[in-house]
Amino acid sequence: MSFYNRLEELFDIQNELSNFFEHVFANTDRTFGLYEGKLKLDADLWENDQEYVIKIDVPGIEKNQIDISAINNTLAIKVSRPDIDQEEKKSFFRRERFSGCAERHLTLPSKINRDSISAVCKNGVLEIHCPKTEEEKPRQITIKTE
Repeated sequence: MSFYNRLEELFDIQNELSNFFEHVFANTDRTFGLYEGKLKLDADLWENDQEYVIKIDVPGIEKNQIDISAINNTLAIKVSRPDIDQEEKKSFFRRERFSGCAERHLTLPSKINRDSISAVCKNGVLEIHCPKTEEEKPRQITIKTE
């Protein structure tokens, strides 16, 4: 097993443990992925013959506050937002809007073409397209007759 495969397994375990503890200890008064002042990067992932597609809700986040990087078939998505009311001293009795950083690592089932990854952030939804490498795409096998 290569170093990168072990690293991917560690990222998977980290994500699973993180998700487990977030769900166990999360405040039940959740809206739009926000809980206890933190952004939860919930993701939908699916694939077709050509690519993997990931959608993540990032309400109130600008594109310059999102960083996406890829190592092998693992994507690292980092979101940051400065404190909105930093200049004003306010006495909050409830504060749920996210400020700070959140990060998520998503390992895809097979190799991706990292040079062709594209991402769009529109209406609070980040959509990432990860094309599969040629060797991962299905091939039609021609049957010959004799």
